[in-house]
Amino acid sequence: MNKVELIKFQKDDSLFIQKNFPSYFRDNSTENIERIICSWQDALCFCVTYNGAKVGIISLGEKEGGKLSWGVMIKEEYRGRGIAWSAFNLIEKKAKEKGYSTIISSCAAENIASKKLHQKCGFNCIKEEVNAAGNKMLRWEKEI
Repeated sequence: MNKVELIKFQKDDSLFIQKNFPSYFRDNSTENIERIICSWQDALCFCVTYNGAKVGIISLGEKEGGKLSWGVMIKEEYRGRGIAWSAFNLIEKKAKEKGYSTIISSCAAENIASKKLHQKCGFNCIKEEVNAAGNKMLRWEKEI
């Protein structure tokens, strides 16, 4: 059986992030990523594993009004296996345990995979808008 787990990042995971998600941080230096990983230890930021292999990043960050904003990135060769959905279910439980009640998100309107993931995770599309760069965006929300 395929198993998805969330584990805390360690400083030496900076190389995993640099190699697999080079555009995740503006400053992709080892020192910067290690510093950020240290700040994640008390946050809802995790490495996603699939059958023990590190395959992605998932995080929830607090926004206005106590809402959480989520983000997930899965290595390309592992996409389409339900990993992001499984990881979301795990992090959603952690958010509930911490007393949060709402998760918000956004994605580009033409990003079909992201739209399907949001729907599968139970999000409702609450708004369509055009961002400052002129891209059509969808805003999502989920009560947990």
